Amino acid sequence: VLPKVYGNYGFGGSFVFYAPEIKVYVSGTTNQLTDPARSIALSLKVMEAIAYDEVRPKETSHVPPRGVLRPHAAE
Repeated sequence: VLPKVYGNYGFGGSFVFYAPEIKVYVSGTTNQLTDPARSIALSLKVMEAIAYDEVRPKETSHVPPRGVLRPHAAE
């Protein structure tokens, strides 16, 4: 059973959803005006995969601890 999900589907296949039980936000777009069901299917598949522990959100180890700013490298 999917967790409780709050969110919205937008025009053109955009979507944003939040599942508070598993603390996950999902947003994106399929750019599909002719087939809006694609965004519905995609967002549900992503939520199911996370809820059933088939995938895990990526760790954010590249983010410095709060209050610590790293210098930018010259490109």
